[in-house]
Amino acid sequence: MGGMVERDRGHVVAIASILSVLSVPRLVDYCISKSGVPMMMEGLRQEIICQKKHGVGFTTILPTKVDTGMFEGAKGR
Repeated sequence: MGGMVERDRGHVVAIASILSVLSVPRLVDYCISKSGVPMMMEGLRQEIICQKKHGVGFTTILPTKVDTGMFEGAKGR
């Protein structure tokens, strides 16, 4: 990210989970582990703003379900 800051140009993308802002029974540990990603991105964004750099963007993606096998067989309500 240092090069992006120097050039004042670039974009940082992070993928977390919708469960970073919601919690569900029996998945509390997963939800907690994902909840740090949006906060980290907001912290990084604030750091860049304090350096008067406005050309570096930040996007956090919160998908509902990604087919990784982790939740194979899981059913929604």
